[in-house]
Amino acid sequence: MKEYRIEQDFIGKMEVPSGVYYGIQTARALENFPITGYHLDGALINAMGIVKKASALANMEAGLLDERRGQAIVDAAQEVMEGKFNDQFMVDPIQGG
Repeated sequence: MKEYRIEQDFIGKMEVPSGVYYGIQTARALENFPITGYHLDGALINAMGIVKKASALANMEAGLLDERRGQAIVDAAQEVMEGKFNDQFMVDPIQGG
């Protein structure tokens, strides 16, 4: 298995680690903006999962989001809330994004 995959954007091609969920824009931000060396705190990542889950449930209840997509978002948000993807939030908190 390759250690990297090649992704391309308007700037050009770049190697992105093969085992990550983020893509070329995040890889570029990691390279270009090493501001503090910190990552997002798990509590903030958990809070983002809570907001996503609540939003999906509210939009399904309002009839603005179909059940299949809504449940996929709810399931993914639950995994975020459980900390499964904490290591994927790599960009420096000062950078945002």
